[in-house]
Amino acid sequence: TKEPEEPIEPLPEFTLDSNFIWISDSDGYESAGQTGKGYYKYIGTGEEVVHIPHIIKGQQMTSYYNMFFNTGVDVKKVVNSNPNVNNVNQMFSSFPSKELDLSSFDTINIIDMGGMFANSSPEELDLSSFNTSKVTNMSSMFSGSKATTLNLSSFDTSNVNSTNWMFDH
Repeated sequence: TKEPEEPIEPLPEFTLDSNFIWISDSDGYESAGQTGKGYYKYIGTGEEVVHIPHIIKGQQMTSYYNMFFNTGVDVKKVVNSNPNVNNVNQMFSSFPSKELDLSSFDTINIIDMGGMFANSSPEELDLSSFNTSKVTNMSSMFSGSKATTLNLSSFDTSNVNSTNWMFDH
């Protein structure tokens, strides 16, 4: 008799890397194939779910610096499964959407969360799924944020060495 087959989980649908452009910025990071420092910014039109590709324009992503900074799209959910990302500094800075679901956002290897939600518009942020055990920088993380409700119940700050202006308004 043939053994029953294990159900195969479908692979996640990634947002196309054509939905990201390189922005030159001296405060950004260096990326092979790009001249100088900068960052990849989301320019897609998807409003429901964004599953960030592990490779954008042929480059393995390790930083999401400024990725959704002041995006003109009302993105409501961002999914990340890339274990190579260690920097989400300013990722949602000046983010315009009033709601944001990050329940499927892998943070296991994130080191830098500085300014992640600075001046952002979500009124409620449930970050209870975040693993922050490796994070060293949370400075300005919620500075100027419009969030009135924060769920930080899973936060492990044992390795954090900077919380300057974390909740500054």
